[in-house]
Amino acid sequence: MSTRRSARSPSNIGREQPTLLITNQLTTPGKDLFARYAERMIIENELDAYLGGFHLDALSSAIPLNVDLDTTLTVVAGNLYRLLARKLTRYATATPDSIWRHFLDTGGTLHITNEGITCALNLPSYHPVLIDTGYADLNTPIPWWNGRTLRFRFPPR
Repeated sequence: MSTRRSARSPSNIGREQPTLLITNQLTTPGKDLFARYAERMIIENELDAYLGGFHLDALSSAIPLNVDLDTTLTVVAGNLYRLLARKLTRYATATPDSIWRHFLDTGGTLHITNEGITCALNLPSYHPVLIDTGYADLNTPIPWWNGRTLRFRFPPR
């Protein structure tokens, strides 16, 4: 095991004090080690956003199976939010709680027929973003529901 020190890390991780990095990768250049450290920080920041957005700190029970399931479902939900955010103009880097507040925490009506489901959302401020992204024009077949479709409707602008 080896110890490496840097007065200011080459990956600009924002620390004023020297960074102490302990590693057993003796042949890996220091800049690569710090770059990997920065990647891990990005992952930790993403999980921190999930904690705030999905309340992972309020798990359903102390049983390890449930904790594992809650954590897994939280990460899956976070990734689904990320996929939605990528499609929305100006929301590519939004946190899950912002996506929730702006687009999902709203009332609406489900109209269920033999042909499909129409989800009529009441989005007073943010529905133009969804309309501009193309959600108002979607007519998505649901394969496991005999091809019935899913549609979204929004209030007039």
